[in-house]
Amino acid sequence: MTPEAKARQIIDKKLIQSGWVIQDLRQLNLSAGAGVAVREFPTSTGPADYALFVEGNPIGVIEAKKSTAAENLTTVEEQSSRYAHSTLKYVGSDYRIRFAYEATDKLIRFTDYDDIKFRSRKVFSFHQPKYLRYLLSQPDTIRNNMKHFPQLDETGFRKCQIIAIKNLDQSLADNRPKALVQMATGAGKTFTAITAAYRMLKYGKMNRILFLVDTKSLGEQAEREFLAYTPNDDARSFSQLYGVRRLKSSYIPSDVQICISTIQRMYSILKGEELDESAEEVNFAELKTADKQPVKEVVYNEKYPPEFFDCIIVDECHRSIYNVWSQVLTYFDSFIIGLTATPDKRTFAFFNQNVVSEYSREQAIVDGVNVGEDIFLIETEITKNGAHIMKQLKEKEYEEFQQYLYNKVHGYIWTPDTLELICGGNDNEPERIGRQVLEMLGRVRNEHISHMTSDKHKKYVIRSLRKGETDLLKDFLYEAIFIPEGTEPPARDIIEKPELRVYTDDFGIRKGDNCLVADFGGKVVGAIWTRIMDDYGHVDDETPSFAISLYKEYRGQGIGSQLMVKMLELLKWQGYERASLAVQKANYAVKMYKDVGFKTVGENAEEYIMVCEL
Repeated sequence: MTPEAKARQIIDKKLIQSGWVIQDLRQLNLSAGAGVAVREFPTSTGPADYALFVEGNPIGVIEAKKSTAAENLTTVEEQSSRYAHSTLKYVGSDYRIRFAYEATDKLIRFTDYDDIKFRSRKVFSFHQPKYLRYLLSQPDTIRNNMKHFPQLDETGFRKCQIIAIKNLDQSLADNRPKALVQMATGAGKTFTAITAAYRMLKYGKMNRILFLVDTKSLGEQAEREFLAYTPNDDARSFSQLYGVRRLKSSYIPSDVQICISTIQRMYSILKGEELDESAEEVNFAELKTADKQPVKEVVYNEKYPPEFFDCIIVDECHRSIYNVWSQVLTYFDSFIIGLTATPDKRTFAFFNQNVVSEYSREQAIVDGVNVGEDIFLIETEITKNGAHIMKQLKEKEYEEFQQYLYNKVHGYIWTPDTLELICGGNDNEPERIGRQVLEMLGRVRNEHISHMTSDKHKKYVIRSLRKGETDLLKDFLYEAIFIPEGTEPPARDIIEKPELRVYTDDFGIRKGDNCLVADFGGKVVGAIWTRIMDDYGHVDDETPSFAISLYKEYRGQGIGSQLMVKMLELLKWQGYERASLAVQKANYAVKMYKDVGFKTVGENAEEYIMVCEL
């Protein structure tokens, strides 16, 4: 059997699964089913591999290719388009071919020619005939509808939510299949997502949206927020306008518009299996070997076909669901919107770098949306004796413990003597998390934990730069200028030179702008800031450059090193792969940069260019 014939066998099977009746031209009977796929149907430009008929009317074509053509399947679209715009023989009534598929035994792409600036997209399988009939009955397509979102009524919204919703509107209007909303915990991600869902249902004319979580508790929380939501342009609540259902069994009602489900349950539904609720209690990312699990294989489900949901909103999408559960997400022919406070490189990659909101915890603290962090130092008997935490933990226990930290705290620093946690939240939340970590560390280390202390009484605190403090950066920029011994300091107006102004002009507005300061009893005594700029340490347009400075009387106390460590942690959490800086060779700070992980990648007569891989 030829490769083409083998591909046709699989394509036939997928068509039959989707409810199509397969026929040869000599057996033509267009009333044999709701949808009929006729092989080798003649057109004015040659035979189409398959012509699709719904209720006797031609509505689409399929161009079939062998498996090895999958990588270049988009190049076949011109051939599909030619058949779609050709004249089909033996068809007397008026008709228009609206849909086109390009298919191998492994890959299917789909185009709706009614979409403005139409383009093909990958789909799990062929759409059912009744769905294509439904599309033909609609006045316009979902993608066209979303090009006409009305202006958002901003009453009651935070600025970060307004920016996220407007950018998401534009992303959907541009027909971008995936979008990522990065928003600090407590800033209103779910409220933002519900507003977006409301707009997609009302103005985009979507039928159903799946709100996907990874634990039962998150699903219950989302359900409460959907039921409590009332839009600005309607006096009725969301649940009075649209059906909302949190899934508790393998049944999905067809008359609800918002389905809330754990990804574990959705997988079991697609497999036609029941799921015990206990499997939804713990998010999969917290299991010891989550990243090592094989990809979950999803098969076609006739009851819930790929076209069942028009959009999937994935809460807490920074977790490791992409490795293990990726097919659950890509099974549906839908837009995918991710929500997270702490994305990593995998998250950015999955969403094709389409970040519609970047609202960090640091900015939320500056804006007064969140409170600042408390920092706890956890000391153990072993660490008092100089042992390293890294070396004491068994591999699997360490992975589990690290994943817990990843999900529960904003950042952490391990040293031979302490484990330092950066915890946000209100009331007793930071202390509660600190004590949970204390208990877990004691369990996995199998040792007595001596004590935990808060650093509220520490001499200095490292925090984010606040509103109204940006002018301080000019002071610290001047302090950062290296002055060799015996050399007169330059005039202060040197910082107005263009090559230095790039460090401070409009700081806080550009992507990649971050600043942490050392606060000594209410006085800012040092600052470290980064931005992506064409400065002396510029490496590329994806790598932020460092600037750091302390007042002279506060140098030599380890404050600069702590600022460096905290900023590197922050950049790592934001998904950057590396950071860079330039330093004069005679500067004593070279040693500090090396100690925190920077390595020399280039140099000139006076300076080193250094990079730290994150």
